[in-house]
Amino acid sequence: LTNLEVLYLDGNALEGPLPGEKIAKLTNLKYLALNDNYFSGTIPTALFSLPNLEILWLDYNDFTGSIPTEVGKLTNIESLYLAESYLTGNLPSQLGYLQTAQDVSVTGNYLQGSIPTQIGYMTTLSSLQLQRNEFTGLIPTQIGLLTSMNALTLHKNNVTGPIPAELAGCTELHTLSCYENLFTGTIPSGLGALEELLVLDLASNYFSGSVPGELGQLRNLAVLNLYQNDFTGTLSSSFADMASLEIVQLQTTNI
Repeated sequence: LTNLEVLYLDGNALEGPLPGEKIAKLTNLKYLALNDNYFSGTIPTALFSLPNLEILWLDYNDFTGSIPTEVGKLTNIESLYLAESYLTGNLPSQLGYLQTAQDVSVTGNYLQGSIPTQIGYMTTLSSLQLQRNEFTGLIPTQIGLLTSMNALTLHKNNVTGPIPAELAGCTELHTLSCYENLFTGTIPSGLGALEELLVLDLASNYFSGSVPGELGQLRNLAVLNLYQNDFTGTLSSSFADMASLEIVQLQTTNI
């Protein structure tokens, strides 16, 4: 099977440890889907030696241990899904080597520590899904280098500090979901320049100050959730012109 390029085994009842050394012999493999099974044990580092791999889906399994640092060897990867797989430890800084990656999901694990600054090297990234983990620390300012990113989902973590003003550099962003974290400070007014934004969810944090009137410039925004924060002042009249809004939640915000 040395010429095999596509292997889809997703959605079965496969179990036990992954035979990483055997799979690694399929050196022409481009697409490997092993998601929605019952694989256990650690993710074998041998998988990351596949030189042509573009898609690796390992989500919805029963792994233990951390994401191997060898993940940085997947220099042709476009889609990396490691969600809902009981993974622990930190998000490896070696992810920064994945400079062809477009979609990365580690949703619903037990990952801890800070988001590595090296994430800023992943300039082809369109979707970064980090929600429902145990991340702490700040959003790195390097996030603003991801100018092709259209979705950043970071909700239900323990991330602290302010939203970096550099996030306004992500001009293609259509979804920013950061609810249920520990964010503080004011909402950066530069978010009002994200013309493609459809969903802005910053609810259940500790933001303070006034809601910037610049958010009223988001003419395509459909969902605005800011409830359960510590805002002061009143909403700018610019919000009255947001014709695309379908959902607005501002309860318990002191506005």
